[in-house]
Amino acid sequence: MDKKIKAGWLKALRGQRYLQGTDALRFGNSFCCLGVLCDLHAKETFVGWDYDEESGLYRYLGETVMLPRSVYKWAGLDNANPPVLQLALSTHNDTKRLSFLRIGNLIERHL
Repeated sequence: MDKKIKAGWLKALRGQRYLQGTDALRFGNSFCCLGVLCDLHAKETFVGWDYDEESGLYRYLGETVMLPRSVYKWAGLDNANPPVLQLALSTHNDTKRLSFLRIGNLIERHL
């Protein structure tokens, strides 16, 4: 993973700016851990989120659940839902409900 992007992602996950959500990159003002990375990409590339009024979900580059290809390539990752300790990051966020702080620790050690 790109060291500069990783450092920014860790800072964002460990800060208090992002409200943690589940089951989507972004729903309203809440983000999953992958959605935080998308938001960092959006800020760097000036790409906006698209809002779907019917579902209340936001799409980023056409995706609602997984990282778009351009985001994971930008970050130096191998796929849209990177595995950490044999589980996808979305599983740590959505199913195991680990905090952003704990997910950040996993990312720091294993990505």
